[in-house]
Amino acid sequence: MRIQNNAIPQNLVDRVRDLRISGADAEALLWQLLRDRTMDGRKFTRHHAMSPYVLDFYCHDAGLAVELDHGDADIHRKMALARRGVRVLRFVDREVLDDTEAVVASIWKALRGGESRR
Repeated sequence: MRIQNNAIPQNLVDRVRDLRISGADAEALLWQLLRDRTMDGRKFTRHHAMSPYVLDFYCHDAGLAVELDHGDADIHRKMALARRGVRVLRFVDREVLDDTEAVVASIWKALRGGESRR
């Protein structure tokens, strides 16, 4: 699948493709894409503590958490975080590994203030 949004820099699209080929697991792949301010210059932290939760990835200035599937507690977790003003994007591992470009596009859109599908 090709990213249709031209606002995503080509170097990020290329990085997605390179990492997909490397066969990294979902969390490692997503961290490679979010670290070092590669997403719109935004800083993400990995395994961010927000009691009583530990968020997989969190961007403080955007109030955005990116989570991999955690099972049945997801809806309660999402609601609790929303009460704190945190938007949550949730993906399953297979989605990150098989449709990486769409995941990146969703995160990019959320960082730019657009509504996400999650």
